[in-house]
Amino acid sequence: MKWYVIYTKAREEFRALENLQNQDFEVFLPICQVQKKQGQLIKLVTEPLFPRYLFIRLSDVTSNWLPIRSTRGVAYLLRFGQANNPVVMPDKILDYMRQRCAKDEPLRELFFAGELVEITRGPFKGLSGFFERLQTLPEGSVRAMLLVEILGSVQRLQLPLRQFKKTSN
Repeated sequence: MKWYVIYTKAREEFRALENLQNQDFEVFLPICQVQKKQGQLIKLVTEPLFPRYLFIRLSDVTSNWLPIRSTRGVAYLLRFGQANNPVVMPDKILDYMRQRCAKDEPLRELFFAGELVEITRGPFKGLSGFFERLQTLPEGSVRAMLLVEILGSVQRLQLPLRQFKKTSN
């Protein structure tokens, strides 16, 4: 039994996972929690750690590989080289990923403390500063605390998420 890589159709990783599991294949899709900005709210969303990829455990001899390519959500089994052999993932890597995902799902945050941001709207447009933290207000909206140098001293500004962005540096 070896782990192989499946390339899925766009945004259909969960569909491919479910359909392959329904066919009794051993399949693994590493997932993580991601912060997404929706208006003034930040929501936690579960997303694949590797978009469009999932892993399937198959035997060269006993597994029926034919249904895989016609499974809803699956684009194809990833192949490599002139021999066009399916990509095999080492067991150690998959074991490590499975253990990490079982312990605690990694969180991809929208902004990190100390990250340089640029204010794009409002009276402070054009200024750069450092992201400090997010603050949830009682009504559920989220504001960001930024540290910005104004008139020679560092000031803490509380801004809506739509008024700044990460700098490209």
